[in-house]
Amino acid sequence: MKEEKEEFGLPTLEFSAISPLPVIPSIEDILKNLRGFGEENEAQFLSTLREIEEFLLQFNPLDILSKFSYYNLSQPIKSAYDLAKEGPVLQHHVEIMQSLMLMHSESDFEHNILLPSDFEKLQELIIALSISFNIKRLKSTSLNNHEFDRTSFIIIEHMRHHTLALRNWGYPEQIFRIVSEITDSLDGDIYRRYNVRPKCICKMFSNIVILIEDKISRHLKDLQFVYAGESIEEMIERYYSIFTGLKEKNGFLKYIKEQKLDKEQLKIVILNHSDLRLMDNYRLTLQDFTAAYEDYVEKEVLLKLLVHLTMKFGELKEYNKEFIFMDNPIWTKPLIKLDDKDYYLPIPALLISFCMEIIESIIFKYPYLKTKYEDARADYLEKKILSLFESNFPGSNIACGIRWKDSDSQKDYENDLIVLVENTLLIVEAKSGRITGSALRGAEMRLRETIEKLQIESSRQSMRFEKYWREEKSLEITDKNGDHIKLRYSDNIRIVRVNITLGLLGTLCLPYKVLSEMKLINQDEKLAITISLTDLELIFDLLDSKSEKLHYFIRRSQFELHANYFGDEVDLLRFYLESGFNIGSSEFDGTELSLFGLSSQFHPYYLGIQHGLDVVKPRKKNSKFINDIIIKLEGRNVPRWSEIGYILLNISYDDQLEFENGIRQVKNNVKYAKRGDKPQNSIVLSNGPKQRKDLIIGIAYRNTSAELRNNLIFNIGEDVMNEYSQDKALVIGVNVDRNDYPYSFIGLINKKI
Repeated sequence: MKEEKEEFGLPTLEFSAISPLPVIPSIEDILKNLRGFGEENEAQFLSTLREIEEFLLQFNPLDILSKFSYYNLSQPIKSAYDLAKEGPVLQHHVEIMQSLMLMHSESDFEHNILLPSDFEKLQELIIALSISFNIKRLKSTSLNNHEFDRTSFIIIEHMRHHTLALRNWGYPEQIFRIVSEITDSLDGDIYRRYNVRPKCICKMFSNIVILIEDKISRHLKDLQFVYAGESIEEMIERYYSIFTGLKEKNGFLKYIKEQKLDKEQLKIVILNHSDLRLMDNYRLTLQDFTAAYEDYVEKEVLLKLLVHLTMKFGELKEYNKEFIFMDNPIWTKPLIKLDDKDYYLPIPALLISFCMEIIESIIFKYPYLKTKYEDARADYLEKKILSLFESNFPGSNIACGIRWKDSDSQKDYENDLIVLVENTLLIVEAKSGRITGSALRGAEMRLRETIEKLQIESSRQSMRFEKYWREEKSLEITDKNGDHIKLRYSDNIRIVRVNITLGLLGTLCLPYKVLSEMKLINQDEKLAITISLTDLELIFDLLDSKSEKLHYFIRRSQFELHANYFGDEVDLLRFYLESGFNIGSSEFDGTELSLFGLSSQFHPYYLGIQHGLDVVKPRKKNSKFINDIIIKLEGRNVPRWSEIGYILLNISYDDQLEFENGIRQVKNNVKYAKRGDKPQNSIVLSNGPKQRKDLIIGIAYRNTSAELRNNLIFNIGEDVMNEYSQDKALVIGVNVDRNDYPYSFIGLINKKI
């Protein structure tokens, strides 16, 4: 699942001096303070790291990991362990602890049980360690060409923090399915090398996660059953009947009575005591993996596979401790080997978060398999994108593998996919390239190269096609089947450019304004939006109509160029469902929009589906009236339906309701008017900020000839367009003598020239 994300940021540094006059520090002074702050935190980092290691060695490592996983990563239980004051413990914190433990042999640990007070201290230490690790890099802050490149610095830190803290590039079902589908074409080659099939490995990972989740749920339900006992005696009786193998029930009861504990205090005692069983939830046997594989596999074969996923205590003894923050070996080897038959998986989500990396680590041991895999990634992404656009825009003109020649330079160019939906052309580029480890860790040159290759080059590729087509007005193209297609340009066509990536870049891609500040693109260079495949699937899944899907791509593209936002694509999608990106002048005036974390609101829906629950699908917030108009438009394929839908969806939800009430009012005015009256028969909505005004007119009229009706509509429309200085208007007409719903007439009219 997409894990709830923690927002990391550098602390605000305040500079002050005792002076009657304001003192503005120089860049050199600011950098000196930053470096000094970084040096302080480097010392704090090393000190905290030593303290954590010494602390860990006092306890049973499996007990520590089971408690941190159960109470921080599994479910929101409030308990004696839920005591951290500095912030939440997330998956990456537990990953760091697991790696630190694997740097020691099992005999190095004293194997004491972690008590609640110990748990609290360790939580505080691991959070402090993470914070000091982030800040200590300030010590290397330097001048670049005598200027502090603040934007580049912040972006590099953003990439590092993403690698450190954020997990999962899709929901579990998406990740396992996509990895299985990519590797399907290599199935025979992988089977010949390993005698296992990649889709079965993915299914095994999924089943193991479910197995551990079920164990945890059973543990929780058992506790709830115990807590439901009506008396202290019944609670203890239930506890000993459920948690078998316990001894001295009478002695336990005697102790409780001597201490004069009430039921609530007994619950805490039972909870702490039951935690001794938490380790069993994460313990796995070879038989568990064999059953989870869901196909015949010899035990010896599976044992060899598990070697690639496993580490023993002491195996990381020589590993650089600082590397575990940005390049943790447990990402591809999440299992701890206990003995010949038993394994330990304290962080089950690693099988989801790093499923692709784990499969790749197995494939890449053979160069010829790696080459085939890279080709398979590219082929899969192109075919998957084509399939998604075909199914979501049925009846549209779609061509892939486009080849065309620039008549001036005589150069041949290629584009991946074009989708013409009425008067909107989507130019789609597929980028299956992988992000290097050094780029993820924030190496500046590698990061710039990755962004340049996967985000900017593909954007320029589609921009080249758009520019040439606009200038030439007509373009002869050839698709991958060799068919010749002639595209004629007109001013009514709206062009939207989209990059689709495979994996994480869609999450890590940088907003247009940031790329411009980093001088990676020219200020007048319009950037295509970059979306990951998993996010594209969510967009198509959550948006119901073709109009909504088109509106999202169009407005998302505009939003990219104008808005000052912080968030990933799914955060933006959640924001769109709520607002339609209809936020007035805030889109253009530099208002800082912090959308980070909105995507977590989708978790209950997708995880509910995964667990077979009856959950309500999140949908764009539209009035029934507007939705019904769009359904009727698309069902009848009304001319310019996509443009009409775009204008309607630009109306905020509150204004949609107000406009509907206005139409209802003018309809009643006309319907109940007496002979000789001249009732108000129209309502006008001038919608949107000045940068993108839409004019919508509602008109009520009685049964009459089409000619008289059209004259009425065009006369009112002309007057309104003159009044509002607009060249185009959307007119929604209602005949009060008929029961047409949601409209009798709808169309776009243009001002006479």
